[in-house]
Amino acid sequence: MFNYIDIYTILSLSLLFSDLLLSTYYNYKTNQLHKYPIPLIILKINLSFLFLIYSIHKKQLIIGLSAILYFLKTFFTLLYKVNYTINSKQILTYQL
Repeated sequence: MFNYIDIYTILSLSLLFSDLLLSTYYNYKTNQLHKYPIPLIILKINLSFLFLIYSIHKKQLIIGLSAILYFLKTFFTLLYKVNYTINSKQILTYQL
């Protein structure tokens, strides 16, 4: 019925949720989400795709759902970063 949970499942879930919790805590405490480097965000998006492919290969729904949640969270972080950068450049042009 269900596949057994192997060590890779435990590692991937712990990696996904620990990064999710740490970045959420970082954003809550410092409120500086716009200072995330874009290459790190793109790396996180690629990591979520790897976990999604792994979950499809192993046919495990838990990793797939957490990978989708992780992808959405990082994608919206990237959108926030790009939007903040565009808005700050517009503010700088208005000040000139």
